[in-house]
Amino acid sequence: MYAPWAVLPWEWAKPLWCAFTIGIAATIGWGMRRLSNAPLPGWFTAAAVVAVLLNPLSLFVLIVGQSTLLVLACVVLGEVAYRAGWKRIGCILWAVCFIKPHIVFPLLPLAWWLGGWKRATEVAAWAAGLNVLAGLVFFGKPLFVLDYLKFVQEGHQTVEFNRVSVNKQITGWNRLVAASGGPAIELGMLGTLAGYGVVLAVAAVRVWLGKVKPTREWCFAMSGSASLFCCQLLPYELPMLCLALPFLVGLIGSNRKRDRVAAVLIALPAAFAFVDGGDGGWYYQLLARTVGNTWLETVLQSHRCLGVLLTTAGVLVVGPRVSQSTTPSGSTASNTFGRLFAPTSTTVG
Repeated sequence: MYAPWAVLPWEWAKPLWCAFTIGIAATIGWGMRRLSNAPLPGWFTAAAVVAVLLNPLSLFVLIVGQSTLLVLACVVLGEVAYRAGWKRIGCILWAVCFIKPHIVFPLLPLAWWLGGWKRATEVAAWAAGLNVLAGLVFFGKPLFVLDYLKFVQEGHQTVEFNRVSVNKQITGWNRLVAASGGPAIELGMLGTLAGYGVVLAVAAVRVWLGKVKPTREWCFAMSGSASLFCCQLLPYELPMLCLALPFLVGLIGSNRKRDRVAAVLIALPAAFAFVDGGDGGWYYQLLARTVGNTWLETVLQSHRCLGVLLTTAGVLVVGPRVSQSTTPSGSTASNTFGRLFAPTSTTVG
């Protein structure tokens, strides 16, 4: 993935990587319509491109050279390809997302729901196979990924800003526990998977109690918010919340007033999570002048995790907007490139 930039001098690699990232971020907004089976308004694509490209954390991704937008693009374009009939390419793109395995683990249950066990199995098989190939090519060890996972588990906390007790910008639920005066729980693989299990169970109960079929856009919204809520992540991963855009716009376009109100109540904490959190930023300075040196200031300084928590809870509580007559894996798109981003016809219940 990175080889073309690795062979270039740094002063060329950096701007070219930024240009590439901006380009794929634009395709995210273009293809995001395909994350929904329900019809979306004509202005959605332009709004999605603006939201993905011009939020403060996407700009930060460019500055630090992170791969968040690359992963987000692979999620969106993988779904686009799969629904267009290019299933192998779609599964490979989702497998590429596993360069950040802790963040994209929800793709496996999502793949199972959208395309059955075969799709989930193929994504997992490609992810495993590509890791084996990389281990052989670069290290001569097919199972090098196991060494890597062990290193991450043991060495993650040696970096100071990765520690939940130190960094106020961490997005996971454990930062809110620490900020509230509780223990500093450092999340490893088991803790992260346990968090996903809890969210999945709550979502299942919500669907069961609501007696409504999970919609495609709701599932993607849940996946994006759950990854930030269940993992101990730095704020440059916040663009993953953009996966909720089709769900929110669907609520806004609803004929029911409570859906539109729900969209606002979900969007506000999501926007709150994107607010500048630097010590010299306006938000921290406002807290210092109003509630400085109090327990409340400590909690509100951890606004990333607070916004993610409220967003995840909002998506869970509101639940799927419509019940669809199509099957989870159904798609009416053809295999031609011209139909890749065409809207899908649905029956709205």
